Amino acid sequence: MLIRTKGRARGHNQRRHFAEEKNFVARKDESILNLLVESPWWVGVLVSVAAFVFLRYILPSIDFGSMAALGATPFVALVLLIPAPIAALNSWYKRKHRTGKE
Repeated sequence: MLIRTKGRARGHNQRRHFAEEKNFVARKDESILNLLVESPWWVGVLVSVAAFVFLRYILPSIDFGSMAALGATPFVALVLLIPAPIAALNSWYKRKHRTGKE
């Protein structure tokens, strides 16, 4: 809050405080799995399906010389699918507590 007294602004630390808050937000853990947990459950399912299709069908059409990573395709898709049920439970829990009903 900025308070004016006799033409001078008190609260000169306001800009510094805002910068500290901005840095704090930037340090927040924003990994792909955390973002998928915070998003709706269907977003996680779509990302998982898109990753599977990309790794299984599109990436092999590009000639890299070695296709050793193709065996990891189902595992990558499963790891990206893990946050979907967690996001669904979070959504259900928030909706239940917002309305006060089961």
